[in-house]
Amino acid sequence: MSKVLIGTDFSDSSSLAVRVGMEWAAKWNEKPFLVHVDTLSPKLKKMPIHQVNSPEDVFDFEKWIKDSLGKKLDDQLESLKLDPNQTKVILKTGRVDEQVIEVAKNLDCSLLVVGGKHHDLMDRLFIGSSAEKLAQHSPVPVLVVKNENAIVPKKILLATDFSPLSSKALDWAIKVAKVFSSKIFLFHGISSNFAQYTLDFPFDTTSTKYISQVIQEQKEISLEKVKVYEQKLQENDISFETHVETVLDQNMADALITRSHEWNIDLSILAPHSKTPVQKFLLGSVAIKMLRKADHSLLLIH
Repeated sequence: MSKVLIGTDFSDSSSLAVRVGMEWAAKWNEKPFLVHVDTLSPKLKKMPIHQVNSPEDVFDFEKWIKDSLGKKLDDQLESLKLDPNQTKVILKTGRVDEQVIEVAKNLDCSLLVVGGKHHDLMDRLFIGSSAEKLAQHSPVPVLVVKNENAIVPKKILLATDFSPLSSKALDWAIKVAKVFSSKIFLFHGISSNFAQYTLDFPFDTTSTKYISQVIQEQKEISLEKVKVYEQKLQENDISFETHVETVLDQNMADALITRSHEWNIDLSILAPHSKTPVQKFLLGSVAIKMLRKADHSLLLIH
């Protein structure tokens, strides 16, 4: 049986991530696991120093931390009407991103779910360095939950660049759309800084004519490539719209966010690249920017 790993810090916002994660796991008959990572330092300051004087006390110290989380855990499970005896919870100490990734690898999970509501504890834990590292290094897809629309996402924005990972993102989009009867907005942005030249120097008619021709050729090529995606969506009886647009490289994330507002998107699915320094830069300029600025949930495919 596949497994879904859900990050929690026992806050109200993380309860939403748990709710969504449990709902998604149930839809595909996958086993859910909750993971909480304690960073140790706040507890360490409160711990009487004589209790951590020897190696033998380290075990007691970690046990003390886990015991201190018991009530918070019980309260969260109770609020979500989950049976503590039927819900597997993993408690870890250390850096959030490192520990979550380790658990995901050990469990061989199919999906990692974390909270992403702004301006709260979950934001500090998962949005920022931890979330960006999870987005870059997670061995499995990461669902960042930002609002309740992720429980039943009816409108999905699927951003594609026709890479192998984008094909995997398409498979996930179909998987989600089938379960929730979602409509997919298939989006491909043609990255072109040449387009800026035509705006800055409209009087250079020779160059702008050539650039316009190149952009049109790129669009025709993209429209041919997107047909493969459209065919697969049709074969799976998925409702969809296709949008191919020319977008300045530095504005790709902004274009996706703008379209998500126009189309009232509940969930964006995209495949960030993070294998090379150049790809990490692209990740920072697109996926991470969306992670920070988008007001809807995101599913990042790996």
